[in-house]
Amino acid sequence: MTQWLKYFLVGIERTATEAVQTLSQVIKLKASLEAEMSTTFGRKAHSAITLLNQLFVKPIVHVNDVKEITGLSKKAANDLAADFEREAILVEMTGQSRNRLFVFDQYLALFQKE
Repeated sequence: MTQWLKYFLVGIERTATEAVQTLSQVIKLKASLEAEMSTTFGRKAHSAITLLNQLFVKPIVHVNDVKEITGLSKKAANDLAADFEREAILVEMTGQSRNRLFVFDQYLALFQKE
């Protein structure tokens, strides 16, 4: 019984350590992207940061999601998604010109095991 308890506690400790490391990486990513957006996106910075914050909750979005999150018009939301793609924040995953789906790849990569 003692050996099983030790094994269980070691597993808990490793999982907690990995969770703390991942959270630290998420916080660094968020801070770095927010700083970049303040200088890169100009007048769009407020909408860009609003979208970025939502991407940490829902890392896969459609242009209609961007429109809903930011309150922008369809064209402005599409332009913002294109800006995020150009800055390598979002990656377009459908390969289509319409009904495109974007993924926040840098964020999702933090949760993949090596």
